[in-house]
Amino acid sequence: MESPISSYEDIRRRRVEENQKQLEGLGISRISKCLLEVAKTEHKQLFIG
Repeated sequence: MESPISSYEDIRRRRVEENQKQLEGLGISRISKCLLEVAKTEHKQLFIG
């Protein structure tokens, strides 16, 4: 018999995978990476510039 925790973890893992696929489909990951690069560049310019 499967323990409730194992069942919960399996459901949670599948849900996380579904959410990740949706975010990738929307381009959220790509946008997030771009924003991080812009923020890093601006942060460096504040101290250099």
